[in-house]
Amino acid sequence: ENSAQDSLYRKLTQMVDEGKFEKAENILWERAEKKDLLDLQLAAAVYSYMNEKEDIFLEQNNYCRQEIEEGIRGLLMRFGVSIPADSWF
Repeated sequence: ENSAQDSLYRKLTQMVDEGKFEKAENILWERAEKKDLLDLQLAAAVYSYMNEKEDIFLEQNNYCRQEIEEGIRGLLMRFGVSIPADSWF
């Protein structure tokens, strides 16, 4: 399972590097349907990777930090986890 997760992480971060944020996000949300904690861990890692990108890169790819925050909050809520508004970013 770990090698499969690692492989998927590499695939998703490559999508992010190519500016395919929405495609990567869609995969994360599809996987979240199962409510497997490994998928939540994967999503947190990918959203963290997205958040490390420069603002200009996000803008060039029609994405923003607010979308990253909304995405991770939405996934956390799906798993029954809530965090205070100022804790993540």
